[in-house]
Amino acid sequence: MLQSLLPLYSLMLVTYSGIGGALLLFLVLFCLTNFVTPYYSEV
Repeated sequence: MLQSLLPLYSLMLVTYSGIGGALLLFLVLFCLTNFVTPYYSEV
């Protein structure tokens, strides 16, 4: 039972971490562009 669930669990974990990482990266880039762009346009 556990042997068959392990690959599925690892696949789910990789998928969720991949999606979470992509979302986090997107959020960071979004925040950076929002905060940095006005700052540089003023200078």
